[in-house]
Amino acid sequence: MKDREKLLSHLLSLREMRLREEVATLKSHAATRERVQRGLDAARDSAAETIASASALRDLGLIGEARAVSMARVNATTLKIREASDRVSAAQRRAEAIRTAKAQLTKARALAQDQSHEHDNEQFQAWKRSFEPRR
Repeated sequence: MKDREKLLSHLLSLREMRLREEVATLKSHAATRERVQRGLDAARDSAAETIASASALRDLGLIGEARAVSMARVNATTLKIREASDRVSAAQRRAEAIRTAKAQLTKARALAQDQSHEHDNEQFQAWKRSFEPRR
């Protein structure tokens, strides 16, 4: 059982490392999306200012193209965030399954050890009674 516990501990550490990796990826995608969203907001604000100025209307097409590219990046990043979130959830479930299996194995080992101690105690008491004088 000790080998199984050691194996489960090692597997759990691998699962937790994978979980941390997936969470880092999710955070990275979320930061990228936030950065692109800020650029999109800046392009929208710039477009609003351009409409107010007749001399800057020629830049409106470029701003529109930039907004279209930014929207595509936001949508792509949102999809990556959803996928990363799903991977994080799966990694959490796998890590929790390993934790549960390890806890069950530890509990079974402790129960077996308690039963062994109880059996040893009963044998000792029986041995001790064999040396006591009878009344």
